[in-house]
Amino acid sequence: MATLRNFLIVLGCYKFSMWVVLPFVYVHGKITSGITYTGTSGAILMHIVSVIPLALISFGSGVLCKRVLEGPSRTRWVLSLALLYASGYFFGFRWAIKPELSDRALQFIPSIIPAITCYIGSRVPMLKK
Repeated sequence: MATLRNFLIVLGCYKFSMWVVLPFVYVHGKITSGITYTGTSGAILMHIVSVIPLALISFGSGVLCKRVLEGPSRTRWVLSLALLYASGYFFGFRWAIKPELSDRALQFIPSIIPAITCYIGSRVPMLKK
């Protein structure tokens, strides 16, 4: 029963975070509109900057999941949440033309950052009740 409960908590945290991130993305878009990035380092920086709102929300969902989940395998469940963030952002792209290898490599950067911040959020020390 605890496994089903933890599974639903992980899915709920992921789905809820996708709703919560929308206002953050809107404000972030207003702040960063008009900024241009040039070159290869600019392309990498653009992908990092564009994922900041989701990284903040995934950090919070990692904290929330670790707090709400029960059982000794909470870290495994948080890792499954981090896997959801990584796969959801990586496989969520739709390409108009066939992507090159460099496009896929640059797609990997913003997909891994929310997964890492989710795991880091789960490692924050808990406050006692």
